[in-house]
Amino acid sequence: MDGVWKVPRRLPSVPLPAPGEAFPSWLHCVAADWQIPPGRAAQVLGLECQPGYRAARPMWFGVSLTQRSLQGLMTATGLDERALGAMQLSRYADTALEFFGRELPDQPREVASLRRPHREWALTTSSRACPNCLAALPVWPVWWRLGIAAVCPEHRVLLVDVCSWWTCAASATDAWAPATPAIRGD
Repeated sequence: MDGVWKVPRRLPSVPLPAPGEAFPSWLHCVAADWQIPPGRAAQVLGLECQPGYRAARPMWFGVSLTQRSLQGLMTATGLDERALGAMQLSRYADTALEFFGRELPDQPREVASLRRPHREWALTTSSRACPNCLAALPVWPVWWRLGIAAVCPEHRVLLVDVCSWWTCAASATDAWAPATPAIRGD
């Protein structure tokens, strides 16, 4: 990818996010629905990607949206800023979790802190999971990506880092290749 950003157009069919769904989970659902790799879905949706990579790598993926990514997503999907922001880890800013750090251009203060080596408050590139929840509805809630997430309140089981029933790590961000399995079955 060369990082060139193109303004998307309004897409005719975009799956709606489930309540509480994490952005990477929703993007994978969109990709599965369209039968394209998640990286390609990111491009079609207008996400701003990091330059210099062969595959699409959205900036601050699942953590926060750049202004360009936010505008692209709102244009392409018809979703509003509130719905898109609710799927990001940055929704926890100004809560008990402390976000601090130097501001980056076009980034909120809470996102800038993620460049620091100590960011245990969240899993920025993976997610924990409740296999029972995923068996019922394959949606990855955003709270599973919090460092303090340990137990599913519904099933009263420990969240796992690796699903033994699935052939991949419990990650909502690791599959950017065409072999990505569908994560939602309707």
